[in-house]
Amino acid sequence: MALIRAMNSAISGLRSQQFKIDVIGDNLANSTTTGFKAARVNFHTVLNQTLSFGSSPQGNLGGINPLQIGLGVGTAETTRNFTQGELETTGVASDLGIDGDGFFILTDGSGGRVFSRDGSFGISSQNVLVNPSNGYIVQGINADLTTFTIASGSTLQGVNIPIGQVQIAVATTVANFNGNLNGAGAQALEGTVIESSVLLDGSGGPAAVSGTLLTDIFRQPDTAGPDIDLGIDTGDTILVSAKKGGRALPPKVFRVGTTPIAGDDGYGTTLGEFTQFLQRSLGINTGSTELLISATRDDDNNPNTPGVTGVATSYAGGPPYTSVTQTGRDFTAEGVQVGDIVRWNTGIGSGQISQITAVGTDTITFNALSSTLGQPDIGDEFSVHEPPRVSIGGFPSDAGRLRIAGNVGTASDITDVSIVTSDGLSISPFYTRQSSAGESTITNLTVYDSIGNAHLVELTIVLETKGGTDSATGEPGNVFRFFAEGDDNQLVSGTTILGLDRVTGTGQITFGIDGQFLSQNNNANVTFNLLNQGASTPLQFRPDLSNVTGFASQSSQVFLREQDGFPMGTLMDYSIGVDGLVTGIFSNGVTRSIAQIMLARFANPEGLQGLDANNFLTSANSGQPIIGNPGELGIGGVRSGALEASNVDFSREFTSLIIAQRAFQANTRVITTADNMLQDLIRIVG
Repeated sequence: MALIRAMNSAISGLRSQQFKIDVIGDNLANSTTTGFKAARVNFHTVLNQTLSFGSSPQGNLGGINPLQIGLGVGTAETTRNFTQGELETTGVASDLGIDGDGFFILTDGSGGRVFSRDGSFGISSQNVLVNPSNGYIVQGINADLTTFTIASGSTLQGVNIPIGQVQIAVATTVANFNGNLNGAGAQALEGTVIESSVLLDGSGGPAAVSGTLLTDIFRQPDTAGPDIDLGIDTGDTILVSAKKGGRALPPKVFRVGTTPIAGDDGYGTTLGEFTQFLQRSLGINTGSTELLISATRDDDNNPNTPGVTGVATSYAGGPPYTSVTQTGRDFTAEGVQVGDIVRWNTGIGSGQISQITAVGTDTITFNALSSTLGQPDIGDEFSVHEPPRVSIGGFPSDAGRLRIAGNVGTASDITDVSIVTSDGLSISPFYTRQSSAGESTITNLTVYDSIGNAHLVELTIVLETKGGTDSATGEPGNVFRFFAEGDDNQLVSGTTILGLDRVTGTGQITFGIDGQFLSQNNNANVTFNLLNQGASTPLQFRPDLSNVTGFASQSSQVFLREQDGFPMGTLMDYSIGVDGLVTGIFSNGVTRSIAQIMLARFANPEGLQGLDANNFLTSANSGQPIIGNPGELGIGGVRSGALEASNVDFSREFTSLIIAQRAFQANTRVITTADNMLQDLIRIVG
């Protein structure tokens, strides 16, 4: 019966509107639920009853449409609105909101994956990022906590943020300086020269030499009297102390013997071994302030041809020549002075020494050398200025005297040298023959090895050459040199520690005639040997003085701006970037990547199956998850300290609620009307 059919259609309408009211009610109930996505109901018509199928046009008549009566309405589907919800700030670092497409990936208790837009996370007692309402674990890729590298493409795992459980230290690789070096200062030409009393090999014996045993050493008295027995025995210690540039150097201990013990800074049995120890203890950087001159072979029958380079000696058997002429060179401008030492370094004359007696513009005159000395070969070199070192009986000191020649510059001046035996006897008083002079400055810095140990470095910078030439560009300018010293540097031979060595490096810095930095030699590194310290060895870093200038000033001042090493620090905090990268913040100021949060997106997110606790599950129609870093592959970014609010639109929901109510009322009216009509029919019978 037609009226019954109308009532059935109305009943389907009532059911559909009830379903819609349910969805609207759920939306409104979750209007403040984090990450909630509003749903809607889509309706469709159900079966139509066909009363006439219609016909096609025939002859002069048009076609007839089918005659159908609908049998009501059905619920086609519910779909979710995955438009972006508003991001509300919370200030909690573990709260995460997704800005764009994508879902957080979590694992449930069985290890199965679920997906969520709700980023209200926290750190569990196991230091894992979780949803605290259900314990589901946020997935990502953790860094190797020794190298702090994240291997892309690795298997997903729970994001680990081990606050308070990870330590880090960073070795220094570069130290950057600011400041100004006084380019108008006096050129540093003179280094300290001090010498001891004469030391003897036994009482009344010959002058001591490098091979003299320390246990046999006597010294001549300062006044008349017998030679003084220093009473040094095997196993005794010798304490060395001194000042450098007015600052006290840390005392150093030398043990007489072949076996050092803990606390010793060096050991040995001979005077030569002790002089090398003394040189290292005073931080004397050898060979760094010599003026090197190349020599070329002269014609045997016409020696000293005008204009040749550096002819300094005669041919074999001939008279000794006593001068050097080098056309185009200004020895006076280079700081060569009467009294400076000339020392042959290479070739047949290696080791020969003389002293300059006169200096011309391009000629040096010096004391005669041995008449048997052959001529130098091409490329042979000699040095002018006394090389910094500690020697025994070194020219021009008398045999048996310890001669200490220090580095140039007032900051390198060595004074108050004291060498005392275990019995309290002074090996010798020292007499100053020359003090260090020239523009210089000193700055201190602390650097760190691979396990965070701190090492103090003293950097002394001196004006080495005025009006020099930059080796890299050929431009004129002033050349400064730095000497690096540190008490933690070891003297090593293979895997054997021979003692400590204050000398850790040297290098040159050149400034142009405009006072601007030109260059710094590439191998100007500072090196610490750290055997058996538990740290990577050697520790090597580069002092970068490229931001220092060379203008005229009252004094030179250079200071450390920054260095990239750090002491040990503990993971104290973290931050999460828009790319999902979790950065650990350590107590020493270091930051390192510790994890990468991964997100997933779906080709059809409306096809996801909703679960409780704001979670979703893949379905046959959602497609497989596309997993990647936030900001890649069409995935949105992550906002730390914010949560995504529900995207329920109150105005839309209330409007839909009114429409659903009116539709429900209309369907009840259909039922009421059909019922009245049926009653009227029944009354006809009655």
